Amino acid sequence: MRNTVRNLIVLSCFFLFFCGECKKAPNEKHSIKLTNSSQSSIGYYFALGGKFGNYYSDTIPPASNDYIGKDLGSNKTFYYYFGGSQENLFTGLPKDTLSVYVFSSDTLSKYPWAEVRNKYKVLKRYDLSLYDLNKLDWTITYPPSTEMKDVKMFPVYP
Repeated sequence: MRNTVRNLIVLSCFFLFFCGECKKAPNEKHSIKLTNSSQSSIGYYFALGGKFGNYYSDTIPPASNDYIGKDLGSNKTFYYYFGGSQENLFTGLPKDTLSVYVFSSDTLSKYPWAEVRNKYKVLKRYDLSLYDLNKLDWTITYPPSTEMKDVKMFPVYP
């Protein structure tokens, strides 16, 4: 009986440790937090290049929608995890800017990707420097929070 209880305790600890929901501390390195504070679902794209990927553009979304997150619900959060340190993320970029695109999920489901891209059906594009992300504690919100008012974005902050 004692072995069974001990085994149940060990098994319970195992499941809690490995299967429990993992919450990210606000200052945890290796991720960018994107929070959808709007009333609608959004899609998103992190324009990376260099050692972190081959999909980087200055102001135009990528030619393929293979890497577009398509359904971040209202009041939900997505963590974009990348390898290495925060500073290393920027050494892998062709420029000193990380662009993050936000799309309407309805637009992504209603129109072909070529039309979304060519007609620039983007809700918001954030052009973030390392300084910007540090100032924002590596947290991006859509719609932009007042803390984001000085971040370069298109359309510009209201």
